[in-house]
Amino acid sequence: MPLILGPEDVKTATDMGQMIDVIEAGIREQAAGNVSVPPRQNLVCVANC
Repeated sequence: MPLILGPEDVKTATDMGQMIDVIEAGIREQAAGNVSVPPRQNLVCVANC
């Protein structure tokens, strides 16, 4: 069963200061060349969407 979170649920479950720290750490890792990001995959609906 999927868990569906709305914007208010996410705000309640997260800490902005911690999120900023994690994002900054990820950016540092990427700048150091330690991150591999696969190409973006776009899904295309061709019928009955």
